[in-house]
Order: sequence, then structure tokens, then C-alpha cells
Amino acid sequence: DGVPGDGQRPFSGWVAGEYILDAHDMVFREKDYTGQATIEVGLYDPQTGERLTLANGAQQYVLPLTLQIEAAE
Repeated sequence: DGVPGDGQRPFSGWVAGEYILDAHDMVFREKDYTGQATIEVGLYDPQTGERLTLANGAQQYVLPLTLQIEAAE
């Protein structure tokens, strides 16, 4: 959670069609989780903390990919 682009690219400066790289470590609730996982992303208003709503009424976007989480060796 934080300002996109490692704190350097707030939403207010985005240009239509631009891609912003924003890496985040992922932590699972279950420490030893293995199996499939999906990623949901969302934006919120930094002034109010309120989640922004997409055109379809959702407050998050599910990325169109599935991850396979395997045990660490």
C-alpha cells in the first residue's frame, strides 16, 4: 500500500495510456500457504481514505492471471 511508482508517481500525475510500475511484496495470511492465488488491486483517495469506485461499481480490479504459490526450498 502506498503512492504508486515507489512513492514517486501519485495518481494525479498519470497520463492516459501510461503504464506505472509499482512493486509490492506479497504476504499471505497463512505463512506456509501453497496453491493458486489471484491479485486484487484498488485505489483510494489519500485525503479521505475512501476507496475509488470503478465504472462497473466495483472497488477493486482482479488481475487477469492466476499465480501458483509453491513451498520455499
